[in-house]
Amino acid sequence: MKRKLLLSLLLTVSAHAASPEPVTIFGLPLGGKLKSMPKQCPTSVISDDRSTLLCWLEKPFFYKPTGSLSGGINVPNRHMLPKWAAFALVDAQISKNGELEELDVRSLSSGWEIARSIEARFGTPTVSRLDARRPSAEWSRPEIAIRLLCDGTEYCYVKFWSAAAKAAYDQEMDERRNQEAKRSVSP
Repeated sequence: MKRKLLLSLLLTVSAHAASPEPVTIFGLPLGGKLKSMPKQCPTSVISDDRSTLLCWLEKPFFYKPTGSLSGGINVPNRHMLPKWAAFALVDAQISKNGELEELDVRSLSSGWEIARSIEARFGTPTVSRLDARRPSAEWSRPEIAIRLLCDGTEYCYVKFWSAAAKAAYDQEMDERRNQEAKRSVSP
């Protein structure tokens, strides 16, 4: 009886450790299930920064292997977002079961401004090159991964990954590196 109880407790603890709680980013549950799948935006929503509607700005891309959708979204309540995000272009990747896996933000704001905003919530970056010609920074937490990369001209890109999406990305990158290592160096 004690063994069954202990085993049950261990399974419950490991299940919770494997799937961290969603993190709210821009009012959306990164790593969590959306209340409903977004639909195509009505024209009136696109220029309304007080809109409460999460919707696709255009038809999303359907990725056959996983069934996920990705594309530009209208983020609800843009007037409440930090300035660097309020006027940015935001793409989302949503799994076939409605889980928000990634948010990609393209902003005209400076890397410093964006980094300070992210630091206010997630602390000091684990990697920071904000003094470089192409500023960058990364935050890594059990429940979220964030990467900031500025292109050196006008845009900064911020990627927010859920824990599961970041693990899948890392695995894919490892597989690609292993595949590339097998290639011939010379023709």
